[in-house]
Amino acid sequence: MDHELIAYLDERFRESARQMESFRAETSERLDAADKRFESFREEVTRRLDHLDEQVRHTRVVAEGLRHELHIVAEGVMGLSERLAAYQSETLLKFDEVRASMVPYYQDLNRRVGILEGRADRQTRDVIDVIREKFGKPQA
Repeated sequence: MDHELIAYLDERFRESARQMESFRAETSERLDAADKRFESFREEVTRRLDHLDEQVRHTRVVAEGLRHELHIVAEGVMGLSERLAAYQSETLLKFDEVRASMVPYYQDLNRRVGILEGRADRQTRDVIDVIREKFGKPQA
């Protein structure tokens, strides 16, 4: 082979090797930078997930506390409901007792009201008309 051709090819191979080494070094730097960014991102995601796990645990604790308090409130409502039912029953019984005690005093209330209405009617009507009506005399 020709020495010039060999020298030319050696020069081209060396230049290609330099370009490849430069490309490898640049690629390596970019990959290292990407690895650092990825590692930073991974650490941030891990930190956020840990914080989220902590928040979830806290929320569960709060929910359990609320469930317990709701149970206490429900028991209170049931107790009040029972007390209200007992109070209503007792009140109805007392009203029945009061009503029963009043019956003798007002049994003939209708009769007395009729008498009072008759008096009121006589006070507003002409006396002669009332007498005629009572004794059945025809009007003149």
